[in-house]
Amino acid sequence: MRCAALDLAYVDRARTAIAFERKLLQLAQQSLLALANVTDQRPGGFGVDGLKFYSGFLSALRDKYGAAVIVAREPPPNNPAEYRRITTNNTIAGILRWCIALLIALLFTGLLSVYLLKKLRISNGSRRIVFVLVNTWLVAPLPFQGGFIFVFPGPNLIAFPWTDWHYYRHVASYAAVSFPAALVVCAAVSMLLFGSGDGSKNTEA
Repeated sequence: MRCAALDLAYVDRARTAIAFERKLLQLAQQSLLALANVTDQRPGGFGVDGLKFYSGFLSALRDKYGAAVIVAREPPPNNPAEYRRITTNNTIAGILRWCIALLIALLFTGLLSVYLLKKLRISNGSRRIVFVLVNTWLVAPLPFQGGFIFVFPGPNLIAFPWTDWHYYRHVASYAAVSFPAALVVCAAVSMLLFGSGDGSKNTEA
């Protein structure tokens, strides 16, 4: 009888978990199966949903194969304190990376747009609107793949117009936060750069 090994990772996606389970049962029907590693891909041990999935999955295997199922090591217990510590640190680091990516891009596109807008004979209010809309679209940080597992935040300028809408659908949850935040930053910067008066008289001919 041949032996097969399978690593199973719980990632809180019902369809993925079901697909893994079906694959596991298919292997078990034709071989001696060694379930090498069952992991919940989150910090702080197995989460509540991960433990629930593991218990149900193990119960289903034991119902089908009985004493042949041997657990070499129980999953690590849920540790909320460690989970909060790691996720808080990751969130702070993510915000800092987002800010750095936005400020570097805004330094470039902002200076260029200010130079061009001041040459136009339009009011400061119109300049602010154009500045905010253009720079929000160009500098809003989005996640980009920098390696096999490395992801870095970069301005939308990197993606647009050289990518398709499939990319934006893929990062929709990130973009839903990034674009509004970038809009607020650009609006604040535009107020500092163009003031509140009518500057059309100070433009070049």
